[in-house]
Amino acid sequence: MGRPRGTGQQLPSPHAVVAHTTPRPRRTVAWDGGRTRDLAVITGTGHGYRLGEDRVAVRWVHVHDGTGSHRDEDCFTTEITMRPQQRVA
Repeated sequence: MGRPRGTGQQLPSPHAVVAHTTPRPRRTVAWDGGRTRDLAVITGTGHGYRLGEDRVAVRWVHVHDGTGSHRDEDCFTTEITMRPQQRVA
């Protein structure tokens, strides 16, 4: 369905990468209220586009809180030089 892929193979989705990554690397990040929190953080890059615009690089960050007090979150940014800790904070 739709037009054929322009270039290259399809990259795996963030969900697929997270499902196959073990062990999950842990990082200490700044948290609300000036505290820090130890979280499992998985990151990767991909591409995104809007109809009629050029393709742009996208960095995604998956955050898993081992304490169970917060749900898993996926964050996306076009600032691919940003470190995962900065994106989560």
